[in-house]
Amino acid sequence: MSFDEVIKYLIWIIFFGIVLAGLFVMLKKTGVI
Repeated sequence: MSFDEVIKYLIWIIFFGIVLAGLFVMLKKTGVI
């Protein structure tokens, strides 16, 4: 696996992590969870 591919995967993982964390916070604020 090349260095560029590793960077690309890391960016996607971080992006999805932020999105999931944001959704979780929103659900907690609205009282769903």
